[in-house]
Amino acid sequence: TMGLALFLPLIVNIACLFQTLRRNSVHSSPELLFGVSSLVMILAGALFGIPLLLGAEQSSKSYYMLGHFHYLFGPGAIFAFFAGVYSFGSQIFGKKLNETLSYLHFWPTLFGMNVVFLPMVILGVLGIAGEDILESGVSVAREVVFLQQISSSGVFFLLVSQLPFLLNCLFAICRPEFWARFDMLQERASAAIQPGSTY
Repeated sequence: TMGLALFLPLIVNIACLFQTLRRNSVHSSPELLFGVSSLVMILAGALFGIPLLLGAEQSSKSYYMLGHFHYLFGPGAIFAFFAGVYSFGSQIFGKKLNETLSYLHFWPTLFGMNVVFLPMVILGVLGIAGEDILESGVSVAREVVFLQQISSSGVFFLLVSQLPFLLNCLFAICRPEFWARFDMLQERASAAIQPGSTY
């Protein structure tokens, strides 16, 4: 019942946010894509939680619970962080981040997140518990090993897909506008700690 009390307001909130986007003239931008993807990933995690709400037998150590938990909390926070960085990048770096590198960052990250977490949900649906494989040394089917390998290789792909973001930030830091803004903020900070300062 507690899960249901959390689930229904979340669905209403996400529906309202999508309705707001639908009624406004919105142009595609990296921050919008990351923001909407954050909501979609949270929604996917919430939808994977419906069987748990309805009383499906899932132990807390099952792959299904692991996939549900990661879909619900991991990608939503990470995508929201990137949406914030791209949205406020002009204020942080003094100039908007490169849009091409931003798109090159978004699509592989979205793909990588799903490659990492979706096999966990599939393994959970198949009834595989993580502790069964690790502790008992049970021989498992090739399909299970294959799904685990996909999930593990997805982590590497996800890490590599962060390179465009790091390059984008590095290029922004190397711009003279960034350092001029940094010097200005440093002067304000040093002036603020002087006795008799008006800041």
